[in-house]
Amino acid sequence: MKINNREMMTNRQFLFIVLFTNICVTPFVAPSLFFAHIGHGSYLPLVGIFLFTIGATYVAIKICEHFKEENIVEWSRSLFGKWFGTLYGFAVIVIFYLWGYLMMYVFIELIIYTQLPQTSRMLLIFFILAVTVYMLRQGLSTFSRFVELFAPLTLLILVLINVPQFKNVSFQHFLPFETLPEYGMGYFHYQIVSQLFMFRAVFIIYFFYPFIEKRGKLFRFAILATTISVLQVFLSIILPLGIFGKDFVKRLSFPYQESLETVSITMLPLDRISILTSIIWQLIILYVLYVSFFATISGIRSIFRFESERWLTYSLLTLTFFLALYPFSKDFIIKMIVYWSFAGIFVFGIVPFFVWLYVRSKKG
Repeated sequence: MKINNREMMTNRQFLFIVLFTNICVTPFVAPSLFFAHIGHGSYLPLVGIFLFTIGATYVAIKICEHFKEENIVEWSRSLFGKWFGTLYGFAVIVIFYLWGYLMMYVFIELIIYTQLPQTSRMLLIFFILAVTVYMLRQGLSTFSRFVELFAPLTLLILVLINVPQFKNVSFQHFLPFETLPEYGMGYFHYQIVSQLFMFRAVFIIYFFYPFIEKRGKLFRFAILATTISVLQVFLSIILPLGIFGKDFVKRLSFPYQESLETVSITMLPLDRISILTSIIWQLIILYVLYVSFFATISGIRSIFRFESERWLTYSLLTLTFFLALYPFSKDFIIKMIVYWSFAGIFVFGIVPFFVWLYVRSKKG
C-alpha cells in the first residue's frame, strides 16, 4: 500500500474515531434485543462482549505490527494465497460495507420514527450520502481532524442526554436482584451471542494502522475508546430499565429513545433532550459511513488495483442510495444484523486469532 504522509492521523484522533463509531446506533438497537431475552440481566453480557473486544483488539494490533504497511486485504492474499486470500478479502469488504449500510438504514428508521415522520426518506438518504461523499473526497487526514474538532462537543452532548435521566430512575425497578443462573439460557440465545461483534469499530485498525503516526500506545487508546463506548451502551440499558421497569420496557421499540423523551433541560430552550440525539447521531452516522466506505474502497482497490478512487466512490455510494430506498421490514434488518455479526465474529475474531498464532510461531 502506498502511504501518503499527508493522510496520517494521531493516536488521539484514532481514539475519537473508534469511540464514536463504536457507539454507532447500538444504544437504540441493542437494548430492546437484550430486554426481550434477558430482562433484568440485560447489562451483564457487556462484560463478555468487552473482554472479547479487548482480546480481538490485542490480536489485531499484533498482526498489524507484523504486516506494518499492508491492510488486511493485502496481507491476507500474501498469507493465504491468491484464491483463498481474495475470498477472505471479499468477506472483509462485504462486512465493512454492510456495517455502513445497515447502520444508516437503522438510523434513517429511527429518525423517521422519532423526529421527522413527515420527511422524505429519499431526501434523508441523499443528504447523508452526499456529505459522506464530500468527506471521502477530502481525505483521511481532514476527516480525522474534523472528528477531533467536534469530539468535545459530542462528548458534552452525551453527558447532557444521559445524566439528567437519572432523576427519573427508580431503584425499585432493578429489584429483585437475580443470580446469573436464574437468567437461564437467555444469555446463549443466538441473537445475544451475535452481539460479541457489537464494538466492531476497533477492527478499522486493519485499514488505519499504516496511517497512524505513533503506534507505541495504540492498544491503550483503543481500549480507552472501547471502554467509553461500553459505558454509553451500559447507560442505554440501565436508564430505560430504571425508568420504565422490566415489564414495560420490553414493549418499546427503542427503549433508550423513549427514556430520553422523559427529560427536559430547563437551562436550555429544549422541551426534550431527545432533540440533541438527532444532532449527535447525525455526526456519528457520518463517521460510521466514512469509516465503512474508506475500508470498502481501500479493500476493493487492493484487489482490483483501481486507479480512479473518485469513480469507485461515486459508484459505491450510488449503489447504497438505491439499496437504502427499499423499505425492508424491521425483522428482516434485525436478522441481517445478526447474521452479519456472526460473519464478523468469524472474519475478525476467529480467523485473526489463528493468524496471530501462526505469526507468533514464525517469530519464535
